[in-house]
Amino acid sequence: MSDKTYQIVVAGELVDGTNLPEVKAKLAALFKTPAERLDPLFSGKRVVIKKGLAADIAGKYVAAVRSAGLQCRAEEIVAEGEAQQPSPGPTAAAPGISLAPVGVTIIEPPAVTVPKFDVSAYSMAPAGETLIEPPAIPALDIDISALNMDPVGDGTQLVEAERVAPAVIDTANLNLAPAGSDVGEMKREEGPPPPDTSHLNLD
Repeated sequence: MSDKTYQIVVAGELVDGTNLPEVKAKLAALFKTPAERLDPLFSGKRVVIKKGLAADIAGKYVAAVRSAGLQCRAEEIVAEGEAQQPSPGPTAAAPGISLAPVGVTIIEPPAVTVPKFDVSAYSMAPAGETLIEPPAIPALDIDISALNMDPVGDGTQLVEAERVAPAVIDTANLNLAPAGSDVGEMKREEGPPPPDTSHLNLD
């Protein structure tokens, strides 16, 4: 069993898609401590939150803190005067090559300072308050003194319809057949005569 120990380090970096109040609340529940006592973890400076952990326990700490929304890493604790060596993994990929335990930082990322903005000079208007007054639009002044309106149902025609002359059709050459006349009935064609069956008898 390896006797190497690790420490858990944070630098105030949030996991993408999270927000500070939510992360603070989750970490407060995780560490069972008031949320206001966790402010130093979000200062942007490197902070060690746990030391002397075995590799498997360090990996669990890293997973738990990251699931709460705070970026976290495990660093091997190197005794004074010793050079830090890669920690052996559970299996060797090839002679001379080993895997670091889960959560161990191989390359130290640069510390990123969380920017702070002074918003004390700003305030927020109450919900529903008009921030910019829209310009007043004057009503149109239209002179309608020359117009009038007929009483309802007076029947005055506003637009004269165009007169259409009736069509002239010459019916002098047309007449009507008497009632009951066969006007368009088709004549039936006579079929062949029935065959002669006089020479046939039934026994």
